[in-house]
Amino acid sequence: LGRMSAGLIHEINNPLNYARQGLYMLKMTTPMLPVEERAEFSDTLKDVEEGINRVVRIISDLRSFTHVKNATKDMETFELKPVVDTTVRFFSHELKDGLTMDVNVPPGMEVRGDSNHLVQVFVNLLQNAIDALRTKTFPADEVPHISITATSSGESVVTTIRDNGPGVPEDIKNRIFDPFFTTKDVGAGMGLGLAICNRIMANHGGRIDVHSETGLYTEFILELPSTLATIQST
Repeated sequence: LGRMSAGLIHEINNPLNYARQGLYMLKMTTPMLPVEERAEFSDTLKDVEEGINRVVRIISDLRSFTHVKNATKDMETFELKPVVDTTVRFFSHELKDGLTMDVNVPPGMEVRGDSNHLVQVFVNLLQNAIDALRTKTFPADEVPHISITATSSGESVVTTIRDNGPGVPEDIKNRIFDPFFTTKDVGAGMGLGLAICNRIMANHGGRIDVHSETGLYTEFILELPSTLATIQST
């Protein structure tokens, strides 16, 4: 699958770049059109751009899936809190739409790995949580909410991302980490996000698990070896 995906990425990228360049040139010609035709022309270009960007996202997911095995070749010790804070800032615009978020990650808590790949894990999980919250109708006394907490047991650092969304149905809970498995509409995702998260965590010597109750909550638990455990093992 990895070799096949790598070949697809190479073959698709070249014509995709031609399409993006052509789209840019078409945008530049908009002022040359009669005024009454510009709106329809711009709408058509937006549709084309959306389609191209969807292909770009698919290629990005495939690239991550095929290259994640190199995630830990440059391991380093880093503090977990700045990684989580950076990820949360990516979604700051979501907090303006009624979503609330609590972050409780103590400063000074260190792990070892690739911080960029862990950001990718947190981004995937937060995006999934936000997407799930959008599908739930909340009663008047409840608001969409996500909490991120981290604790250390000495040998491991456990981070929990919990939302009060619709939950994960019991009959698919064992399949959500499978590559290409998705419950989203066609075009909304390839089903690689959680598979990538699973592989990144495994390559860091950790694991990812999910607890959920339909209609109430979903929480993903990320367990990483602490720097103390790394030192003891060496």
